[in-house]
Amino acid sequence: MTTDTDGKTTRKAFWMLFFIAAPLAEILSGNVPVLKFIFPPGFIFLTLVYGLPVVLIREFAVAKRLNILGIILLGLGYGLFNEGVLAKTLTQLSGQPVGPFAGYGQVGAFEGGWAVFIVFWHALHSVLYPILITHWTFPAAAKKRWMSPRALKIALPLFAALYSLHFIFKNRPPVPAAFIGYLLATALFAVIAVRLCRQKTEPAAADTKPSLKPVWIGMATVFFYIAHYALAAKRPFPFPVFALLAAGIIAFTVWRIARAGWRPTPEILLFGLGDDLAFSTLAGIGTIATHNAPVQHGIAAVCFAVIFIRLIRAVRRAPAGRGTAIAPPQGETA
Repeated sequence: MTTDTDGKTTRKAFWMLFFIAAPLAEILSGNVPVLKFIFPPGFIFLTLVYGLPVVLIREFAVAKRLNILGIILLGLGYGLFNEGVLAKTLTQLSGQPVGPFAGYGQVGAFEGGWAVFIVFWHALHSVLYPILITHWTFPAAAKKRWMSPRALKIALPLFAALYSLHFIFKNRPPVPAAFIGYLLATALFAVIAVRLCRQKTEPAAADTKPSLKPVWIGMATVFFYIAHYALAAKRPFPFPVFALLAAGIIAFTVWRIARAGWRPTPEILLFGLGDDLAFSTLAGIGTIATHNAPVQHGIAAVCFAVIFIRLIRAVRRAPAGRGTAIAPPQGETA
């Protein structure tokens, strides 16, 4: 990590992002109960496989001056790493979490229908949203590099070593061809991000209180998730039509956001908080209904709801970051 004069803030930002990425994905989605998550072996493993890649993605994005779309592209690569390289759900033919997606859009051993959903989900919930939350919490560190060359020399080989786990878990047979495909796709996402997704200008500082519209739009994504699952289960369309429909909805949403002129912080962050709030609530209801550690997941859902609602209020009061304030209109005093 860096040793600049504001090193304490930088270190806090680094460790916050490192530790929040895993619970914002695994506990929020209802995939892992709280007590199982905090059990030391699982906690260390999940924190490492989420925190280290996301911190490195953030470091790469800052170094290359990537915009939001660039971070999402890198997040797609992370989704392939998480679900393809480690969990191997992208080549899992049945069972949870693949569920209704099993066999839909399958190419060889690759589950195309499940990949369309979960890889993009990880790009937002596991990568983009934790980064934006951390940047808002520590605005002074948002544009800085957090890792020194020495730290990178340790982190990068460790990250590369995590890829080797694809060939270690014997209860989940490795798929070498898919593994190579994941590596090539991730490299392609990174190249596209660097070539096409660099920030051309600095985002303007937020000087007015944001509306709640981004939050409501973010919460509306829950209907997209529900429809995604329902269509995969009922399969009224051939998979290519399903994939084009999902891609079209995502592209339309991105286009509308870009057309509205949303700034990465706070509007995109408010969208993400709305998305997180709705999805954590949906996951909590789902786990309670299926009797999957209902008490733990129910408490987690309530805690997430309180956290996200408080964050939404805080971001609207201080859109430029925690500890900042909206400038009063001209002619008025603060």
